[in-house]
Amino acid sequence: MSIKARILTAFSIVLLLVSFTDAMAERGPKRGAAKSDNYSLDNAVSKARRRSKGGRVVRAETGERDGRRIHDIRIYKDGRVKRYSMDAETGHLTRPRRKR
Repeated sequence: MSIKARILTAFSIVLLLVSFTDAMAERGPKRGAAKSDNYSLDNAVSKARRRSKGGRVVRAETGERDGRRIHDIRIYKDGRVKRYSMDAETGHLTRPRRKR
């Protein structure tokens, strides 16, 4: 077997292993794992930028509030930082209440 054939065979095996692990990851969460989110952080950022009509994203993170996964986004525009929250399961985007 030539060197080119060995390299091609090794490369093919690596590609098969990578595609297998990707396919296993797409099967869903393992038993006992948290329910997957319907809306990703990227979706939340895009929706918040559309709502604020542009601006620069200064922070985007996912956390938990009242037992639900929430995406928190902060967008800087016109000298102010606007805050948005999105429920990761429903996709409902809100501007959170101000802390008093």
